[in-house]
Amino acid sequence: MVRNGAILLTPPVHHWECPACDRTAVTHEQRPHSQMHACAGLGGLLAPYIPAGTRGRVTAAVREDYEAHAGRAGTETLQRDDRGVPHLSVTAEYDTPDGGTRQHVAIFVPGININIGQ
Repeated sequence: MVRNGAILLTPPVHHWECPACDRTAVTHEQRPHSQMHACAGLGGLLAPYIPAGTRGRVTAAVREDYEAHAGRAGTETLQRDDRGVPHLSVTAEYDTPDGGTRQHVAIFVPGININIGQ
């Protein structure tokens, strides 16, 4: 469409899907990006989608270190699934059209809660 000498470009359309659940999404971002969602197949953890129509998998890594302040004031805020299991990350890995593989990773960095002045 041409209007006043300017050309209106159609934004790109990216279709996403999750191999661990039935959710899909559509984005219109021009820059490289990865769409995220709360994945029912991974117990509600934040997970990246993979491009629709590609073969891939989504996996969650359990946090294997100890919970430093469990049960005391100053507790860590860990990302947990719906069973209460703490997780370190979620990785979406998929095949690319050129025969390679690509990964998108959501890393869950724990925070610490501190009561000041009490």
